[in-house]
Amino acid sequence: MVSSSGAPSMVEVITRLVGEYTSKTPQKLKLIDAYLGYIMFTGIFQFVYCCLVGTFPFNSFLSGFISTVASFILGVCLRIQTNPANVAVFKDISVERAFADFIFAHCLVMTASVEESEEVPRKRLKFRCYKPHDEHLQGKQVPSQLSFFFT
Repeated sequence: MVSSSGAPSMVEVITRLVGEYTSKTPQKLKLIDAYLGYIMFTGIFQFVYCCLVGTFPFNSFLSGFISTVASFILGVCLRIQTNPANVAVFKDISVERAFADFIFAHCLVMTASVEESEEVPRKRLKFRCYKPHDEHLQGKQVPSQLSFFFT
């Protein structure tokens, strides 16, 4: 099915693309592609939900969407590094090292997104150091040389 201009039709192009993808792409890359599809769907769903329902609480939406984008970028980097066609470019990085880098960076992203998404402000841990010779403690019993109290 060639169109009148001599170019192949859209159906032919898609059929050929799917055929070559299924026959020539390694199983590991297909798994990474499935992960990337899931992450892309999650980001699209978050954005559509934000547009339809609203952004309250905004910091939760923002951290979720940014972590989705960051996860997608990390997944693309993993796919590029583990692609057998790119062995010459990444000859010093093994597949195991690329996966370990992906997991480490993913843990950092998730930690940052959880920290950002908290709605209720946490009470920060503050230390006050009281010394026995402070003026406001004159005549009071202090348990030790340096005592730490939480405020």
